[in-house]
Amino acid sequence: MAQAIFKSWFVDFDPVKAKIAAKAEGSDSLRAAMSAISGKADAELDAMPSDQRAQLAATAALFPDELAHLPSGDVPAGWSMKPLAELTDKIGSGATPRGGKEVYQDEGIALIRSQNVYDSLFVWEGLARITDEAAEQLKGVTVQEGDVLLNITGASILRTCVVLPDVLPARVNQHVAIIRAKAGVPPRFLHQHLLLAETKNFLLGLNAGASREAITKGHIESLAVLVPSPDLLMAFHRYTAPMFRQVECCARQMRALAETRDSLLPKLLSGELQVQQVPTEAAA
Repeated sequence: MAQAIFKSWFVDFDPVKAKIAAKAEGSDSLRAAMSAISGKADAELDAMPSDQRAQLAATAALFPDELAHLPSGDVPAGWSMKPLAELTDKIGSGATPRGGKEVYQDEGIALIRSQNVYDSLFVWEGLARITDEAAEQLKGVTVQEGDVLLNITGASILRTCVVLPDVLPARVNQHVAIIRAKAGVPPRFLHQHLLLAETKNFLLGLNAGASREAITKGHIESLAVLVPSPDLLMAFHRYTAPMFRQVECCARQMRALAETRDSLLPKLLSGELQVQQVPTEAAA
């Protein structure tokens, strides 16, 4: 749902185009944008609670009603192309801790590797843990809540997700880049941009790897991002934040269930635990 909103607002410009079409027809451009954002017809808009309709109108008002011509193509008037470097406080990858296998342990600070980063999905399986001493070596690539992770080498290149709060404290190795959004720029906005096929194709075209695919910090920093007004960025955050909170909640529940399964299954197989017959009335 969040990807659909991002594409509609910032790739296809549906609310902007709806306003332009309404102006050409002499109809209400704000109502047209409200319909484009909500997917509701006029009668459904009128049936909305007044506070919801007012919020929708306020969001629709943030979209311009004309396009501007840029070298990259037509974009909504007032929006601008900016390099990713201008939208971030940090872009950088980590390293492999010194000390070999001795620094890895069952518990400790997480070391995020490319195998943990999938598109819109953080995979816990195979998550490495390192000692405090090893983590200190990598304090320059300490992961913070909201950081966008991007694989920058190998077969999994350009897979990207936003780090889960439960993973922290954490570091990244040399195959994963941290992209940290500046204040006022929603991390999920940058993440959605990195998910676009156009973005991946552009970055792959800059491949700097000799024997394997790789992209550099400079490539990431130079990536052009179409940026709307700050108010519209915050509107995108308000619309999508509840969705991402639900995703995080479901991921947390799935992990807890998987841990319970892994704990109980060996005991069931060994006979240490027995599955009791469920009474008919309880099952009913």
